[in-house]
Formats: sequence, structure tokens, C-alpha cells
Amino acid sequence: MFGLPHAQVRVHVLYLGGGFGGKSDVTIEPLVACVARAVPGVAVRYICSRKEVMTSTVLGRGMKARARLGARKDGTFTAFQAELYFSDGAYGDAAANIVTVAGHNCVGPYAIEHCHVDSYGVYTNTPPVGAYRGYGHPEGCFISERLVDMMARKLNVSPLDLRRKNFLSEGRRNSLGETIRDHNGDLFKCLQNVEKELFPRPKPEEDERYLYGRGVAAMMKSPKGAPNASSCCQIKFCSDGSVHVNLGGIEMGQGSQQAMKQIAAEALRIPLDRVSVFREVDTQHSPWEWQTVASMFTYRGGNAILKTVEKAIRVLKENAAIVLRVLQTTWTMTGKACSSKQTLTVRLQ
Repeated sequence: MFGLPHAQVRVHVLYLGGGFGGKSDVTIEPLVACVARAVPGVAVRYICSRKEVMTSTVLGRGMKARARLGARKDGTFTAFQAELYFSDGAYGDAAANIVTVAGHNCVGPYAIEHCHVDSYGVYTNTPPVGAYRGYGHPEGCFISERLVDMMARKLNVSPLDLRRKNFLSEGRRNSLGETIRDHNGDLFKCLQNVEKELFPRPKPEEDERYLYGRGVAAMMKSPKGAPNASSCCQIKFCSDGSVHVNLGGIEMGQGSQQAMKQIAAEALRIPLDRVSVFREVDTQHSPWEWQTVASMFTYRGGNAILKTVEKAIRVLKENAAIVLRVLQTTWTMTGKACSSKQTLTVRLQ
């Protein structure tokens, strides 16, 4: 925005309050930066009133939709059609991405051969709309899940069994033409676990104030990620064997630092109290991090830790082998009974 090289921009992030999507889009930050450049050496702080938060930053969105679901008498889904209309605020901003994401996923995690979805963003006389808990996924999947429940009642079948019959699974194609792989998730096992925990227990007795019900819903999520949507990790070993873990992900109340600490301790096979995670993020010192969004930092940051630990252990073993005068040789056993790697250790006399 200011025409500066990235190397000339330093962002120092202290402990942050709850995000929920509202902090993933740039709104008032450039104003603060602009003022700070006008008064070099002076700290600048901008505090929003509650009203200014509502008028000067991005808001959640509203949506209206029409949808239809077709199925055979045996419960096999055959067709899905939907029209989605999102209120985008006075500017397109991030709303265009929300409209796209909702259109991608409103069919839900089901294999349906014939699909037609139109997703629209509508300019409205409000502040701009941005990310808020799901980025369009909840609204889109709410439509398909309501239709599945209605279809189950019409066919007089269990809503759980109807979902199982049509769930996406390995080898099936979703509405975008993508072939599902095993690593995309196991909805059948997930539903089985939910059913086991939720339904055997009796419902609380209803009274004058409360009615009790149970329901199940499934959703598909395909978060919009940039090509550089990655996480990096640095691990520093102290002389006593304890470690510092350095990541660029932001702790905003979701418990990410504790999660990273636990992952590092388990991967290194050391006690939890011997792991420390840097609490402040500074772009001058912290490793690369795309964004802390989409509820995926545990996945990305955790995998960055695992890969860093794997490399660190390999280097530690190589260095230890030199000191202990031990030669490590790795070979691969092949055959029907074994395809694992084995390590042979020879002590040099």
C-alpha cells in the first residue's frame, strides 16, 4: 500500500484478543501506519469505540437463498439446485471470496450427479462484509442440511442413514468435479462416533421452559488458500536439553501456543515443561506465516513442528554418531512381509 519493500516493514504482534475472522482483513491498520509515519519516534495508538467497530471495520453477512434437492425412492440423491444472495455491504472487499466459497460448498459433503448453483453478492447500504466464523461455509451448508432432513422425513428414513448413503468417500466426485481421497476425511467414522456418544443417552425431560431435541449435520469446507499459505518453524535447543519453539502464528485465545507446546513435546519425546513457545510474534525475528485464519493453524503450525523436529533429530544423530564413533547405515527391506526401513548401527573400534 505504501510502496515499501517487505524488508522495510516490521510488524510486532503482542497478545491478541479474539479474532473470529474480523481481524483477517485489513481495515483501519493502514490509517495507524500512515499517522505513525507522520510522527517518527512517537507511539501511535488507535482505539475504536463500540460504534466505530460497527461502522469502520468489516461485519458479518446476511444471506437469502432458494434451493431444491432431488432423490430416488431408495434415498439416492440425484439433483441439487440453489440460488444464494449475500449482502456484501457498500464495497466488494472480501465479500467476493465469501460468495465463492459458499457456492462451492452449499451442495454439502454429498455425491450428487447433477448440480446447478448460482451465488450472488449484492451491494447493500452497510459497512463492508468480511470473514466471520466460516467464511460462507455455514450459510451454504445450512441450506443443504435442512433439505436433507426434510428429504429424510418425506422418505420416512433415518436422517443418519440417508446421509451415510450419499456421503462423499474415496473415489467419489464432489460437485466441483474433484475426486475425493482418503486423506480428505472419513465421514462414516465421524458419524458413527457422534451417533455412539449422542443417541444412546436419554434426552432430558421436557418442562414448561424447555423442549429438547437432537440433530446431526455434516458440512464440507474448502478454505480459500493462497499459493504461499504455509507455516514455518524454528526450534532452538538449549544447553540443558530444553527447547524454544518459534512460530509466526498468532495466539488469539484459541489455545494455539499450548497446542504447539504439546505437539513439540510429543514429537521430541521430552516432558512438556521442557518446551517453551515464544509468546510474541515479530516479523523481524519470527519465521514465515501466511495468516492465522480458517481454524487451521494447529494443522499447519503443528506439521511445521513435526517436520522441523524430524530434521533436528536426524542432525543430532549424525553429530552424536561422530562423537560416539558410531556408523549408522540405513537399508530398506523389501518383500510381501516387510517394506519398512531398518537402521544398522556399527561401533567403530
